[in-house]
Amino acid sequence: PNGVAVDTDGRLWVSDCDNNRVLWFNNAHSVSSNQPDADGVIGQSDFDSNNSDKDHMSYPMGLVIDDNGTLYVADAWHNRVLRFDNASSKSGSTSASADGVLGQPDLDSTGAAVSRTEMDSPRGVALLDGSLFVTDRDNARVLRFDNAASKANGAQADGVLGQSSYTTKTQNLTRSGMQYPSRVLVDPYGR
Repeated sequence: PNGVAVDTDGRLWVSDCDNNRVLWFNNAHSVSSNQPDADGVIGQSDFDSNNSDKDHMSYPMGLVIDDNGTLYVADAWHNRVLRFDNASSKSGSTSASADGVLGQPDLDSTGAAVSRTEMDSPRGVALLDGSLFVTDRDNARVLRFDNAASKANGAQADGVLGQSSYTTKTQNLTRSGMQYPSRVLVDPYGR
């Protein structure tokens, strides 16, 4: 397990990266038994599969869920962020069942690149007032997508931190640079 999030209904969401899936547990705060069964799975068609082709997740890492139940998953080795609207209704959904994708033009593409619309090994995701922040690890930057829930597949980022342009990936130790950013959090003050 790599990333966790809790939604407004008390579900615990877990990115199970080596098994190429996301699991959820209903009412996780009140579970009283050890090792309860997961209530749902996304990224695989069932709880016993572990596929990593383009139609499934490949090493999902960070995840975040908004108040409307929209789940964003950093699908690291497919160089994309997947969006699942009303995620808790999608148990057994593969990545191809995602409602949107950022970092790739469509759900069939998985290549790594550096541009305003492409990513290279995204790891962390965070939300603030509808803006999605993504750590684009191997491009040494953080991308911002405003109004992320309404973005079309392959949409352009609206901002970049850690690079002087959308087409550079210079890793550096300066006040304006980054090297392999992995996680991201946003506080209520927009920091």
